[in-house]
Amino acid sequence: MSSESVVLRPFFDLSDEEKEMILIWRNDDNVRKWMHTSGLILMENHFKFIENLKNDKSNEYFLVQQNEIYLGVIYFSNINILKKTCEFGLYANISLKGVGKILLNKICEYSYESLGINTLYAEVYKKNKKAISLYERAGFKNSYLEIKNMREIIHMELKSENR
Repeated sequence: MSSESVVLRPFFDLSDEEKEMILIWRNDDNVRKWMHTSGLILMENHFKFIENLKNDKSNEYFLVQQNEIYLGVIYFSNINILKKTCEFGLYANISLKGVGKILLNKICEYSYESLGINTLYAEVYKKNKKAISLYERAGFKNSYLEIKNMREIIHMELKSENR
């Protein structure tokens, strides 16, 4: 699957059915276990969160779509235009395999070309070997290890000149 014709659709422009689909993905055990907020998210809270994104300049969430196929979600948080930095995250459609590289490519493309970011940051649980491998193949470097909620988190970064 190539990254051509991949479209980023802001969460607040999605239909209610698409928002509900994203919530199902996000609440899936295999997605939740890698999130800082690992509890189940209620529909009401999910819709409220999406509504609040309209006026939030430091966070952007997108449904990633290729033709009629929903690939997954990418998001940018703590966007700092002055420092040209942001954090990101992603999760794939729970019924698809092998789309992580496409999602990560869109993250890099959007952050560098649309947001003007110089440095991307990620926090990854040390046990999430798939994500760490994906990020390292894309050029991300480990910056430091931290313990949060009794779990080891690797902080990774990618500078635009190292893409």
